[in-house]
Amino acid sequence: AMKNRPDRSYVLEKAPYPVCIIAGRDDGAVPLENTISFSFLPGTSQILLLQDTAHMAMFENKHVSQVHLYAYFESIYQSKN
Repeated sequence: AMKNRPDRSYVLEKAPYPVCIIAGRDDGAVPLENTISFSFLPGTSQILLLQDTAHMAMFENKHVSQVHLYAYFESIYQSKN
């Protein structure tokens, strides 16, 4: 399905909000180089690359993803207050 999707990188480029990308280093659908390059498109972004994890990173490695997201949201909240 990923191969047939139109390019929507403009969504990341124009994002007026911080973006968090959680990805698996062993993703067979999206090459690691693409994931890393996508992380530079938004004005503000964070990337979490999970070891021994594939395409469904946030489900395959729930605990690490949850901890990271909590800290990410907390940092956004702190920067607004």
